[in-house]
Amino acid sequence: MILRPTLGELRRGGRTADRFQPSGDPVFQFAGRPTGRHLVVNPGHVGLARGFGALAPLVPLHGLLPARLFELHLAQHALGIREGALGIGLRFLQARFLLLEVTDHCAACHSRLPDDREHPIGRRLVDDPRVAALDLDQRVELDVATRQFDRALASYETLFADPDLSPADLDLQGHVDGYLEVVVRVQNDPARALRTFTALAKRKDLPAALRENLGAWIASLRALQGRSFTGSPLSEARKLIAEAQDTSRYPDDRSALVTYLFASGLLNRFTITPGVSSADLGEACYLLGVIESRIGRSFWLSQTEFYLEQAILLAPQRAFANDAYELLEEFLISGYTGSEGADVPPEVRARLDDLKQRIRRAQEE
Repeated sequence: MILRPTLGELRRGGRTADRFQPSGDPVFQFAGRPTGRHLVVNPGHVGLARGFGALAPLVPLHGLLPARLFELHLAQHALGIREGALGIGLRFLQARFLLLEVTDHCAACHSRLPDDREHPIGRRLVDDPRVAALDLDQRVELDVATRQFDRALASYETLFADPDLSPADLDLQGHVDGYLEVVVRVQNDPARALRTFTALAKRKDLPAALRENLGAWIASLRALQGRSFTGSPLSEARKLIAEAQDTSRYPDDRSALVTYLFASGLLNRFTITPGVSSADLGEACYLLGVIESRIGRSFWLSQTEFYLEQAILLAPQRAFANDAYELLEEFLISGYTGSEGADVPPEVRARLDDLKQRIRRAQEE
């Protein structure tokens, strides 16, 4: 059984272990925040559901299991996946790989909004001598995953300034994007990002593509510093997305990454605003889905489909629900397309049909 929040849970923004309804979808949660409702995709839970179906009961314990106990659960399950078919060493590597993927997903989820609460378990983890012995490029992912944002930014900046580390490798490992996600989307500090990237752009060993992107990002950061946002978060996000799309030369063009991330920050903060209507929250989900379809970088999980589906469920009567469905259908079908053509699983097709019917019924009323 996979778990998904009810609409009531979405509107109230309750705690993780509050009411859930059974669903055939991946595991997501709407986790409460002291500041109000907080829309949050939990990719780690998706990793548990897809990679470790038997661990679904652990979902309500997210954030409560010590890292060692969590690792033990993952390893125990992985050791039983194909008992007798693989050697213990290979099964251990499988468990380790999936555990690292879940950690990456924690970072993806936790790099969306500022969080000034104390996280003692996370702090104990990153302060552990064994963690401190890791290379900085490995520790920084844990800094983000445990919401130690100040430490994460300092770690990223140290990596960028290290002459012994290749900027091309740092970019390939996702550290440049990760830094922007924290400094722009979470901390809303374009001035700090501008200082860091201005220094990084002076390095002589930059690959051509990264040098070009840094020039575009620096220009975007300067523009954001001098820009006044007087409209509603939704209207301002629409404008930013349109600007980003206009400057993108091809779908995977990263030159507009700063603009997309700033728009994402506006929308994520909008979702915790008290009194937001279902229709407006639905539009925010749609816009976040559009952004994730352009900047998402996880090969194991995309948040695009979750945001687009929630846009439809929240406001099927609105015009953007049609756009959300079209993008979702294209996204899912292309994801199941290979050298032998599209092979969309029946349950995915049924899910798309259900969403289409919801839109039709709502717009005919």
